[in-house]
Amino acid sequence: MMSRLLLVFCVLVSTERFVRAQFPYLGKCPELEVQKDFDIEKFSGRWYEIERTMSLIEIGSQCVTTNFSDTGYGDGSVEVVNEGLGPVCKKLRKSVRLVATLPDKNEPAKLSLRLSDLSLKTHYWILSTDYDNYAIIFACNHIWLTFKYARTENLWILGREREIPEDAMEKVHQRIDAMKDIRVKKLLRKVNQENCD
Repeated sequence: MMSRLLLVFCVLVSTERFVRAQFPYLGKCPELEVQKDFDIEKFSGRWYEIERTMSLIEIGSQCVTTNFSDTGYGDGSVEVVNEGLGPVCKKLRKSVRLVATLPDKNEPAKLSLRLSDLSLKTHYWILSTDYDNYAIIFACNHIWLTFKYARTENLWILGREREIPEDAMEKVHQRIDAMKDIRVKKLLRKVNQENCD
């Protein structure tokens, strides 16, 4: 009985957070400048989510890491593995493995994800990174059956450590503020990276 109540509570908390943060925008996904001369080898490895907007696959997750690696398929595709702990049920470890494809080899920072067979491809773009400290990732998904006239957006700030120094975070936020076409940037929230071990 107690476990059912805890499960219901976890679902309610997660649903409330999802509804507040992810909602549709009218129009097509914006064309944004991405990281110039993007190098997936330098980018590969473990990153920690520092801030994010809510996304369906990460509802309320804490202690989230994202690991990027070459799939080994020889086509430029990238394995993206997200892991984290549930919001209330800390013993519940979530893990999602996705494969990001490379639609155009001339633009290696513009990856494409498909979350399921029913979803449209999601733009998964590395907007900016210095490879050693921070990365800014933007995702945009045209909503199914809207003929690309509605979309959802997501934004992540990643760090190589669980925390980015305050002065560096200020510079990251200045970069994001300069990106005028991103509607969702005001919904960025800090990801809890405490007590993760």
